[in-house]
Amino acid sequence: MPRSHDRAVLLPALAAALLGCQPGAQTDGPPAPPTAPPAATPSPEGPAQLQVNDVDYQPTDRDRADLPALTQGGARFAAALYGQLRAAPPASVPKNIFFSPLSVRSALAMTYAGARGDTAAQMASALDLQLPADRVHSAHAAQRAALAGAVSGEQVLATANRLWGQRGEGFLQTFLQLTRSYYGAGLAELDYRGDAEGARQTINTWVAEQTRQKIPELIKPGVIDGSTALVLTNAIYFKGQWARRFDPAQTKNEPFQRLSGGPVQAPMMRQKARFAFAQDPLVHVVELPYVGDRLAMLLIVPKEKDGLARAEAALASGGLTPWLVALAPAEVDLSLPRFRVEADFELSAPLRALGMVQAFDPSADFSAINGRPGLFISAVVHSAFVEVQEEGTEAAAATGVVMTRSLPQVHRVAADRPFIFAIRDRESGALLFIGRLVDPSA
Repeated sequence: MPRSHDRAVLLPALAAALLGCQPGAQTDGPPAPPTAPPAATPSPEGPAQLQVNDVDYQPTDRDRADLPALTQGGARFAAALYGQLRAAPPASVPKNIFFSPLSVRSALAMTYAGARGDTAAQMASALDLQLPADRVHSAHAAQRAALAGAVSGEQVLATANRLWGQRGEGFLQTFLQLTRSYYGAGLAELDYRGDAEGARQTINTWVAEQTRQKIPELIKPGVIDGSTALVLTNAIYFKGQWARRFDPAQTKNEPFQRLSGGPVQAPMMRQKARFAFAQDPLVHVVELPYVGDRLAMLLIVPKEKDGLARAEAALASGGLTPWLVALAPAEVDLSLPRFRVEADFELSAPLRALGMVQAFDPSADFSAINGRPGLFISAVVHSAFVEVQEEGTEAAAATGVVMTRSLPQVHRVAADRPFIFAIRDRESGALLFIGRLVDPSA
């Protein structure tokens, strides 16, 4: 169930949906990863002591040509997941929503690298991976390279991936090489069986560092335990200044009409400037660039105070594309609340609703991870943070895919009532004694 600060019900940062992959065609396995030296054995003290050979794959022209398919599929996945989170119970309670589709898909794409058969097919469909399986991961490498050059100067856009595996689990070198080369995800070995809480703290410390302390506890207590075999994590952090900053002197408390409960006073920033703008009968659309003009926030503001549901229906049916292609420079008098949103999600139910069912069942086939059956996803956790102020935006998100080993079913039997018992020769079958116990105190 999501947790969020009740400040503003807008659709900021949906432009991040454009940074996402495409539905599920080929499922006959990932490509052979680039050749690299074997990874050194990690130290049990934690990721700071790791000696990992992070050999980055160098994207080709074909990989870069696959980026439109990757990002278009990512935008569709973002809209679909947004719809699931919006409808998640209690749907009757209006709530802020903020998440990173790029983070969610990156973590799950690494997991998809270890999937086979129907498990892989369902994941590809749910994640909108239309590229052939042998090109999904190299396209992700091209995306990583493209995003690395998206900001300059004082702007920050950083992403990181990491695998956290049970020590001695015996992960396949092909899987480790693929995730390390295409996603930059080295393996850190932890001891879930002996110290699940210590493992949890180690993962959370890494996530907090990668997100500048904005996501301090991605893995909540109880999410991992002694049966955990692998956690795949992605973290993303962004800090950008507006190309045209708001003047704090123009910020004033003004009414903001909430989805329910009437208006509330909010600090409304204001500026008149030339922005990319579009409109249709339902919404006004404004794009606010950050310094460098490559990254931008997209605002989709309903024309009617009660028009959010209709705008969301349009998003679900057509995505962002109809609004984006209509953008053109125009003079805009913009009012925007200064706000902060934090949200936590457990994404298993939304992903199941999108068709990714078998991955969460003990019958899942993730045999390309460790060469054995028995691994399945027990949780997909996601945390996100955004703060919008006069000078710019700070945002962070992290995703954790928790993989558990299926254990033999344990049947609880308590002989705390009258019972029958016997003694027999198991080899010959001879029944030596038989009786019943109705009162052990007699």
